[in-house]
Amino acid sequence: FSSDTFNLSEEVILIVGLAIILSGMSYVLNTGAWLKGEMKKLLPVYMVSVVVSILLGFLLTPIWGVQGACWALLLTFAIQVGLLRYVNNKMYPVPLELKRILKVIGALLCGYIVLANYINLNPWIELPIFLACIPLFLFVSGFFDEKEKKYIGISFENLYRTLLRKN
Repeated sequence: FSSDTFNLSEEVILIVGLAIILSGMSYVLNTGAWLKGEMKKLLPVYMVSVVVSILLGFLLTPIWGVQGACWALLLTFAIQVGLLRYVNNKMYPVPLELKRILKVIGALLCGYIVLANYINLNPWIELPIFLACIPLFLFVSGFFDEKEKKYIGISFENLYRTLLRKN
């Protein structure tokens, strides 16, 4: 992920990845406007997002370069998600499981901190370790309820049987 000419690429990929996750949340958060047929009411949110993106880009990019531009993108999407949640919730309230969302964010941050500070492997090896540790952390932290644990067990059994048939 990194080279002599671009040594911040791991951080850039992480920040842009988080921004893409936030961007994807807008589809879920727009449920209220979509169900009510009021998508036009979201236009101001997207206009604010454009202005915020331009302002943050002009402020952060000269200071931190590519990493500043990535942070501007992440912050823009974070603001956009907050505004979309607020506007859509006024039209059609959809409860969010905030504790569970915070556990996922915590798992991602813990995984990143461990990888960034304590494990020094090839990034192509670190990424699968990171991806494997996230569900493990969520399992240990009590994220999954009994019904979800049962479904996960059934999924692993099916995967195991499928792999056995191929051998």
